Amino acid sequence: MIDTLDAMTSDRPYRRALDFDAARAEIARMSGTQFDPVAVEAFLAEEDTLRDMVAVKCALAAAPSAYEPNSCG
Repeated sequence: MIDTLDAMTSDRPYRRALDFDAARAEIARMSGTQFDPVAVEAFLAEEDTLRDMVAVKCALAAAPSAYEPNSCG
């Protein structure tokens, strides 16, 4: 689930990053089909922590560095 969230909230060559709320909605929508409902339930229970993690990742990605840019939605 974390890798999925990271991928969805990171820019890709073929699409812009989603914001946390859009990624959360897509993960919740796919519960029971693409994602195990128990894993989605655990994901949703930690929403505040995960939202903070994405915010930190996006802030770090926006900071100037020698690495390739990785914008967030």
